[in-house]
Amino acid sequence: MQFSINPAVYAGVFTMPTAAAQKARLANDVQLRVLLAIFSQPQQELSAQVLAEQLHLSAEQAEDALLFWAGEGILNQTGADAVPVRCNEDTASAQAQEKARTLPKVADSLTGKPTREEAVRRGLQDEDVRLLLSEMQVKLSRTLSQQEMITVVWIHDTLGLPTPVILMLAEYAVSEGHNGIRWLEKTAIDWAQQEIDTVAKAEETLHKAAMSKKAWHLVRTSFGIEDRRASKKELEYSRVWVQEWGFGRSMLTLAYDACIDHAGKLSMPYINRVLGAWHNAGIQTPAQVKEAEQDKKPAKAAQRSGSFDYDQLNKLFE
Repeated sequence: MQFSINPAVYAGVFTMPTAAAQKARLANDVQLRVLLAIFSQPQQELSAQVLAEQLHLSAEQAEDALLFWAGEGILNQTGADAVPVRCNEDTASAQAQEKARTLPKVADSLTGKPTREEAVRRGLQDEDVRLLLSEMQVKLSRTLSQQEMITVVWIHDTLGLPTPVILMLAEYAVSEGHNGIRWLEKTAIDWAQQEIDTVAKAEETLHKAAMSKKAWHLVRTSFGIEDRRASKKELEYSRVWVQEWGFGRSMLTLAYDACIDHAGKLSMPYINRVLGAWHNAGIQTPAQVKEAEQDKKPAKAAQRSGSFDYDQLNKLFE
């Protein structure tokens, strides 16, 4: 049985560059649908949200597809250098084999990433990379997309994080509800910049993160804050207050009340100064706070005794 193109379909056509058509052979179903949507409606907004709604995809799927086409040089990403289009599939990338002299920012992370063919080749030639890609799928409980595979290889080769550290990071990401590759990539860059490149350093970092999360729960419930994800600064404040200074619920609540009474609103920096004053004065209980507030000595003597002045704190926030 033979087939031919129905001439009627030429009533409506759109143009697709040869380079895009060549790369389409490497794309999966979602990436191909996104590519067709892009060139069939070239005037539409190229955003993950718009494409997700149009093609009935998740925002993560749409973003992954856009990143794939940006990585192949078909799209340009705002904030990143244009990626040259590679029509020759056998072209080797020296950047994929060498660690960058300076670690990239997240916005520039497309620069120097391997092509799909280079990532596959690394998995075939290097047992460590093959194991990494295989275990990553187990950790994430899904098959890696092409862009995810490229990013994992890039984290290993360019950022220089060893396989055990990357797998620990992936496991932590899943436990925190971050199943997308973008969070893992951003955190991997952060770890590489801090030289968290050994299992021991990774364990210490993850332990610190767990303690900060536990401390934030105590702080959040003491302050009556809704159940939400804490900012980095809030996590750091919580860790210091609970883990380093040893304050419990009663003292946290007291500091919160003092903040509301004197500042009129919740202010983490204000509470930090209140708790810091108590910590420096060796005050650990509400009874000791009450005793310090009743101290009527002159300001200089009060400072020597480690007491504190709310009016003094208020001036810092004017």
